[in-house]
Amino acid sequence: MKGSFESRLRSELSRSPHGAGFDEFVQKRANDIRVSRLLPVQVQDVDMDFDRLFDELVGDDDRIIREPRMRRKLREAFIAHKVEQFLDSPEDVDLPEYGLKVSVPYGYQNGCYNLIDGMRVPSNVSDGLREAGKRSMEGGLIWRHFAQGHCKRLVVVGDFSQQPNAFYNAVKEQFDASNVRLHRLDDMRPLLRDIMENAEDHGKIHKS
Repeated sequence: MKGSFESRLRSELSRSPHGAGFDEFVQKRANDIRVSRLLPVQVQDVDMDFDRLFDELVGDDDRIIREPRMRRKLREAFIAHKVEQFLDSPEDVDLPEYGLKVSVPYGYQNGCYNLIDGMRVPSNVSDGLREAGKRSMEGGLIWRHFAQGHCKRLVVVGDFSQQPNAFYNAVKEQFDASNVRLHRLDDMRPLLRDIMENAEDHGKIHKS
């Protein structure tokens, strides 16, 4: 039943990229699968936003919450390179002067406390710039907030597989200006090396 409905849905939507005539199709539905009117929605992370929307509309308390795709890739990379055990799970960074809280999955100490998060860079350049600008702003605010005490720095691992090197270099230049460290998902060697080199110095590896 779902397969049949999917085929019909794809057929209806393929007739017009803007969904013209879709409401008429919806009104004719009288089977077990019902559909709401077609409405626009702005998304930032497709997986996370879909999970939230599903939960609001039809979810239940037993639903399994999935990690955003990029954070899952980041976790898998740390596990594969055997460094996850040397990383912390930091609390949210509270920036009350900006009314902002920043949540990241990993952290480690190397003289400055590094807050590591993943960043998915969409193939659309405008969307990629928007995501990079957001992270650059967050990282700059974090650096400024903790500049007078125990410093904290945002470290971003980005998936630039859908963008040319020139785009990565431009984003890195912007991040450097905001005191944000940027690494590529397909070349995490500098980050992995730094985590390992500082693990013993900061009590993550104990000498025998």
